[in-house]
Amino acid sequence: MKVLLFLAIPLMLLASCFGNDVKEKMLEKVAVEYPEFLTGRLDDFPLMTVPYSVDSLFFEADTAIDFDNGNLNIETVKLLSANLATDDQSAREQYYLNDFYKIAQAKQDGTYDSLREDLDIGMTENAACKTIGRLEFGDTMALVIWEIKYKSYDACPYYTGHHVLGSLVKKGKVLACMQLASGESGADAPMSYETYQLVQILEKGEILLRMYSQTNEEDEVVEKEQYTAAYQIKGKGFSAVK
Repeated sequence: MKVLLFLAIPLMLLASCFGNDVKEKMLEKVAVEYPEFLTGRLDDFPLMTVPYSVDSLFFEADTAIDFDNGNLNIETVKLLSANLATDDQSAREQYYLNDFYKIAQAKQDGTYDSLREDLDIGMTENAACKTIGRLEFGDTMALVIWEIKYKSYDACPYYTGHHVLGSLVKKGKVLACMQLASGESGADAPMSYETYQLVQILEKGEILLRMYSQTNEEDEVVEKEQYTAAYQIKGKGFSAVK
């Protein structure tokens, strides 16, 4: 009897350890699979929580646009912006991204001063892209959030912009990219304009957008517009909610 008891104790301890190991593995959260070009840079995209929002204060605080602290290079931006969404705001993003590629390449090649000398009015003089963070939805999808800032040549007409973009990641690939928020302003005397796109992202992947725009002629408002839109993060990308 003592022999059986002696054998039973280690078996019970073994079973207990095995059971705890299984429980721990069941409780382990499966990590989102990020594209290879991002796996070594996740510290640059700190994990944020939902709800996440960008309001007008985000852009109003950006009074001095710093073009020297961009930490995203041409190759990474091209990968993040793959498969731009087809809504009007996201589709026009390609124009500013193309300017960023041209400017970033000139800075890399040491020809930026020459590029600036050849600029004409209404052309982009400087641009930079920078990381913001990431939101994870379950254990399979994440929204990688980043920004682009740009400004035109300092002459009338002129413009400046600051856009926040989201790249949807699943199974190691970028499925889609869309403009989440933006602040833009510019002028061609006597006309001037200002626009905002603000965003709120909810826990289940709902993306709620609010857009405001105003055009002035000298000190008089000649046009004002406001509207909303909604998108849902789906397994294949962003889906408009009607």
